[in-house]
Amino acid sequence: MEKKRNFNADLIRSLAVYLVLSVHFFLKNGFYSEPVVSKRMYLAVILRTMFMACVPLFLMLTGFLMNKKKLCARYFLGIKKTYIIYVMSTIAILIYINYFTNTKVTFLSAIGNILSFKQYSWYIEMYIGLFLLIPFLNLIYNNLVGKKQKLALVLTMIGLTTLPSLVNAFGKLIIPNWWVEFYPVTYYFIGAYISEFKNEIKLKLSLNALLYGVTLLLCGAFCILKSNEGIFKQDVWNNWAGFTTLVPTALLFLFLARINTDKTPRFIKFAVTKIAEVSLSVYLVSYIFDNYAYPFLNSALGYMPDRLIYYFAVVPFVFAASLGLALVIDLIYKGLDSLFSLTFKKKKV
Repeated sequence: MEKKRNFNADLIRSLAVYLVLSVHFFLKNGFYSEPVVSKRMYLAVILRTMFMACVPLFLMLTGFLMNKKKLCARYFLGIKKTYIIYVMSTIAILIYINYFTNTKVTFLSAIGNILSFKQYSWYIEMYIGLFLLIPFLNLIYNNLVGKKQKLALVLTMIGLTTLPSLVNAFGKLIIPNWWVEFYPVTYYFIGAYISEFKNEIKLKLSLNALLYGVTLLLCGAFCILKSNEGIFKQDVWNNWAGFTTLVPTALLFLFLARINTDKTPRFIKFAVTKIAEVSLSVYLVSYIFDNYAYPFLNSALGYMPDRLIYYFAVVPFVFAASLGLALVIDLIYKGLDSLFSLTFKKKKV
């Protein structure tokens, strides 16, 4: 019997992949070279703060869904689909590079590209390591006794990876920040904790939404002030591990994990579920359409703040085109998977 899908999880995954493409809007449109001195740029900083939830949402969702996985040989075979989708998506990107840019791709350079996790594939490189650690992380989490011990683990991880971004943000190294890059594990444990105790959290959804909005504005304002009328200042506080990312994202995840989706129209559920199923490929192949769309935008509008309104055209275009290609890759994957499964069964008989 097929396990029933968690629509809240599909909703989070679909939103996360759209936010990835939204973050790329700022990566590709000149935002990081423009002084933060106008109302449009203030809005852009707040939007960038909101969009930075993308990767943390994926990581928390991993903890939310996979916190019961146990150590066994079969578990490690589960990385197969992720890696195959990565390879197929990268092949699509390399075809684009070879035929639509001035770079020629050889067989050896293609192999090198796949093995070195280029383009947008840093997430795959990180996720493979996290995937291998998950059974061991679960041994830690699930062998703790009760809510208090598990909360202590979550707070300890936040203290190691995120607290330094707040305490050290004012110029001096006050507490050690060596463990900052361990942030994927922090988000994993937050997701695991919410999965187990979400029904015991008494925070009303309306207050949850309000807190999310307030913390988002405050964190965005902090980033504006730290930029000090210069170009946007990137530092640990507004990166994946930073408190301006973790605090609003945790509140957003908590809200989305608890909302009642029972009355969602069937066609919306179908669309969201399909997007969630191919979200990894959507993210990876968006490299193609980012590199197609943004040169047009940037050449048409020389002043970066004028490009902001075109978020509502460019990102939906990149998303729709990436989704279309991702669905094709998914069909090919399923066809190959069925073929190999059938061949294996025949040989076994």
